[in-house]
Amino acid sequence: MIRVLLVEGDDDRRTELTRALDLVPGIDVVGQVGDGNVAASAVMALNPDVVVLAACLPTLSGPAAAELLARSCPQVRVLGLGGPADGAALRAMQVAGAVGTVDPGAGTRELAGAIFDAVTCA
Repeated sequence: MIRVLLVEGDDDRRTELTRALDLVPGIDVVGQVGDGNVAASAVMALNPDVVVLAACLPTLSGPAAAELLARSCPQVRVLGLGGPADGAALRAMQVAGAVGTVDPGAGTRELAGAIFDAVTCA
């Protein structure tokens, strides 16, 4: 079972992603937060395998949160969440250590596939 933490500032999108992933065998959404500032503490408390991290967050940007997670929680895999308008932020997240990216408009199958791929990255 892959343990996933969702970090997404939009409450509706976060709920929608959680509901979709809850239907995927092998994935367990262990938590969700709406702010990059609390992502590291949530990782410490919940011990996820993958953090799905939005590129745009209300107080701490996705790239800054990805960098913080790379420093403080190197055991977790970060997957950037953003669309074409978030290209620069997604690239910065990958430079900071994100193992991949996925568009929030992607279907459940694509998101789940990206999560499964994230845990197989060396």
